[in-house]
Amino acid sequence: MEHKNERRVELLVQNIGKIYQQMKTLDQHNRERKEKIKKLGLEAVKENPGVLCPKCRAEMYYLIPGLWFFQAGSNLPQTQVRCSKCMYEDSMIV
Repeated sequence: MEHKNERRVELLVQNIGKIYQQMKTLDQHNRERKEKIKKLGLEAVKENPGVLCPKCRAEMYYLIPGLWFFQAGSNLPQTQVRCSKCMYEDSMIV
């Protein structure tokens, strides 16, 4: 029984690792969104941005889904995101 539990934990850790490998960093996301907006224009906001926190590598979420703002000197829409683990906050391009 103990061997089966160890194997299950091992498989779970592998799956979590695969999920994190598929997620983007905040910087990667912002670069890709800038390029996409230049090509296609604005897109609808997704429920979850699918980016990793730059501090602890946990998944970030939209602080107020659907709320966009423009920072001075930028014509790109942005929104606030927060880390689900360490509560780090930053803005990201929508």
